[in-house]
Amino acid sequence: MKNNQIANYFLSILMMQIFIGCFGLWENTDLNDNHYSFRNLDYHELYYTYGPTYFDINEPFNYLADDSGVVISEYGGMRYYNPINICFKGINFYDRYVNVQDSLYLDYANKHRDALIRLMNEDYLFEYKINYYHYGVLFRKPWCSGMAQGVALSFLSRLAYYANDTLSENVAHKVFETLNPYSSLGDAVIDIDPSLYAWIEEYPGDPPDRTLNGFLHAIIGIYDYYHLINTQKQIADILSVYTTTINDHMYEYRNPGGISYYCLNYYQTYRDYHKIHCDQLNFLTKITQDSSFAIFADTLKMDYWEW
Repeated sequence: MKNNQIANYFLSILMMQIFIGCFGLWENTDLNDNHYSFRNLDYHELYYTYGPTYFDINEPFNYLADDSGVVISEYGGMRYYNPINICFKGINFYDRYVNVQDSLYLDYANKHRDALIRLMNEDYLFEYKINYYHYGVLFRKPWCSGMAQGVALSFLSRLAYYANDTLSENVAHKVFETLNPYSSLGDAVIDIDPSLYAWIEEYPGDPPDRTLNGFLHAIIGIYDYYHLINTQKQIADILSVYTTTINDHMYEYRNPGGISYYCLNYYQTYRDYHKIHCDQLNFLTKITQDSSFAIFADTLKMDYWEW
């Protein structure tokens, strides 16, 4: 071997050792964890579910759709497929099927499942195929969102468990890895801060936004995945790590006497998201039996509650 080949050979070995060392360190890193345990909920206790009266008064097909009935969204004069909206619509159709028992709604839930899967790339991330401005920051297509990954887990896990849908189950296992802080597939939407708290980012960027509702939607998705189709302790541990991050940072989102902050980067406030924060926090108390989340939700309501 020539001198430069020898040098390159040993350099490659050194880099491999560094990589293995770093990976091993990452695998053994103790992320902050309050060691929560989680209750098993019945279907109608889950997030995103409604009672029969909701479906008596809400028109199921009153939305912008493509020729197959899949919801489409608009932004900047363009129409596109929004992974989050597809998941929400699919979840709602499945919930309508549970309540009404008309197979038409299950068919439409499956249409939305298929449309969602078509947006998934080789790293199991659901892509936004539009350029999008978020507080003046350009997200160039294709980009992905931790919230989309989490809501997809809710949608797919419910179809997998309650509708015995093998396709949804297989995809859900892959999607979970994008929210696993110990997997390289999570690099796109997960941020580990210097204090070893794990965050799921709705809008991944530098600096991270720490958008609260998107993070909580992702946690709810992991709960659905754990509760419905993968009850291994490792999944519960990861769910606990993320729940710990919320518990230890939630008061940073408080805006005393006003509407809670949407995120910790821009500190914007939105009335509708304030209510969503409260609903999500109460759900965390429901699944953990830890009243801290509900107490904080009550604190937010004392700051602002005009509906």
